[in-house]
Amino acid sequence: MLNKNCIWLLILAVGAALLLGAGCPFPGPGPDPDPGPGPGPGPDPDPDPDPDPDPDPEPFLNIVKTDVEMRSDAKLLCGDDLIVFGTGMLNGVSYIVPSETPTVGTPVPNDAVFRSKSFAVAKRTIFLVDGMFQVSVFNVDEDVAPATIPEADLRLANIPAGAKDAGHLQADGDYCVVRCDGGNVIRVIDVSGGAPVILPLTNPPDVTTGFGVQQVAIDAASMRVIAAAGNPRALYVYDLNNPADAPAAIALPNDISNNVQMKVNGNFLVALDDQAYKQLLLVDLEAGEIVELAEANAIADVAVGPDAFAFFADLDADDSVGGDRRAAAGALPGPDFAKAALGNQIDGSTNNNGLVGFAGSMCIVPAGDYAGYLFLANSYLQYSPGGVAFTVPADPDGDDPWACPAWDVDASRNTVGFKTATTRSDNTETTVGYIILEND
Repeated sequence: MLNKNCIWLLILAVGAALLLGAGCPFPGPGPDPDPGPGPGPGPDPDPDPDPDPDPDPEPFLNIVKTDVEMRSDAKLLCGDDLIVFGTGMLNGVSYIVPSETPTVGTPVPNDAVFRSKSFAVAKRTIFLVDGMFQVSVFNVDEDVAPATIPEADLRLANIPAGAKDAGHLQADGDYCVVRCDGGNVIRVIDVSGGAPVILPLTNPPDVTTGFGVQQVAIDAASMRVIAAAGNPRALYVYDLNNPADAPAAIALPNDISNNVQMKVNGNFLVALDDQAYKQLLLVDLEAGEIVELAEANAIADVAVGPDAFAFFADLDADDSVGGDRRAAAGALPGPDFAKAALGNQIDGSTNNNGLVGFAGSMCIVPAGDYAGYLFLANSYLQYSPGGVAFTVPADPDGDDPWACPAWDVDASRNTVGFKTATTRSDNTETTVGYIILEND
């Protein structure tokens, strides 16, 4: 008679035979599912002794939603471990240092005189604008009040009304470029030595007032200042190493749009033109020429990084859903680009909570370990490591069932900042959200 152990061995043997006969072998070594090139299946010529069956292509991004309040229509910009934001309808500027896990914002000294929608940020320095069209410089690591630049040295041509309007002062590295009301209408504030020094640039041809300069941009790494100026409009490119030299001119096929601030990174600049159906302008500054793009109708925000450019497409009905626009991105130097895939609902069932790859605000991380990452925001935060395959991260607090509410996103080499709220539909109280990309 069979004992109990023999009976169990018999049952297991019969079960194995049935599974093998049904085409369901036990897990374990078997044919290489990816045998590589060749006429047919065969052994792996370079077996991996410990393969990762499901590698994670995305580093973990720790998203933080704070209780730090800001005004929903004010400006928000990032510096090095620094996020600066407006707090009042007209005036009021505060900041946080994300690495310090802030619970409240720190007002800039005498912040009530500084415009909440007009400032620039680079590294650890904030360039502030007051109601008298003067600029003050404040370093968050120095225990001194903002230093106001005398009106005789620098007075702004105007203060654009909206936080995202073109024509605001622009900063990068140790420099900030501004549009002035007379004399040398483009001037640069240099804080590389600590105290601000003013570098006046040669006026573009036939330009005598700041209103003849539509907008400016600056890139500290290449020491370039770019101005959209003149009539008809052209791009004038200055060398900050030789500020007294006349700029090089790049002719434009159409005027620059007043609706979007142009962006620059290294040798490339992106902007929108001013046609009835606006097109993306991709400019190779080193070559001094426009890169020809096909069907690059565009709207809203633009972005450029060390090796990629991005914009929101506006070619046909597929490129918009509600107030959201379809992201497009390409590798530099172009001209090719791709658009986000269609039909990927964030909630998996309807368009009500938005589509993956559709938004209204964007930025590309300009440098550092995460250089080239593309972030989107308008209702929910999205990101990709480059290209248009986006991840939609969950709300870190679990308040919104679909994703992390976000709009007006900005990034430096080590910090991403955005406006957020408890949920997308309950956004009466706007607070600051952030991601720390690097710990220096």
